[in-house]
Amino acid sequence: MDDILNFERASISEAKCIDRVSNLFSLAMGMEVNNRKSSIFLFYVSISQRTPLLKLMPFTEEPADTCFKYLGFLLKENGYKIQDWACLTYKIKKKLGLWYHRWIFMAGRLAQIKSVIEAIPVYWMPLAYTPKIVLNQIKKMCSSYIWSQNKEDNKPPLCRWEILCKPKGMGGWGLKYIPLFSQPLATTSLWRLITLLDPSQECII
Repeated sequence: MDDILNFERASISEAKCIDRVSNLFSLAMGMEVNNRKSSIFLFYVSISQRTPLLKLMPFTEEPADTCFKYLGFLLKENGYKIQDWACLTYKIKKKLGLWYHRWIFMAGRLAQIKSVIEAIPVYWMPLAYTPKIVLNQIKKMCSSYIWSQNKEDNKPPLCRWEILCKPKGMGGWGLKYIPLFSQPLATTSLWRLITLLDPSQECII
């Protein structure tokens, strides 16, 4: 039962239902829920309601305002702020830092950006709106790596990033223009919400 996330109403009936499902799963599969590795978040629950719920679900209670990581993505009650995207920019910066100071031709650096760096934020973009300042930071890091052999060489770019993002047939290098690329990915979350509210809604692509 790894990586399972349940959203339920804070009621005794819902808690008893989860307990029954867990017991049926244990009987059928021969596995038990590890209470020490399981957590519960109670939002807007009074103290009188909290005690009986924790008796039925003896998991580790976490503060409601604490963000937690689920499948590599931070879940927060109040949404993402700019400082919360530091984990994404740090991951890209760390990856680029491993490649600096190596004798890699520009064609190789370009291939690394396309195959590795551009794929990293794709996981985050459909899950939450990515601020423009974060997208610009990613763009600057990619541009600096392409034009500079190491971190100390702050060489000015020889071409605008927008031109490099054009298809090769139009004189570009086929890179993704990250601010524009993030827009259709961000709308996937909106589309999921719309289809959840209206299951009869059809999509034509």
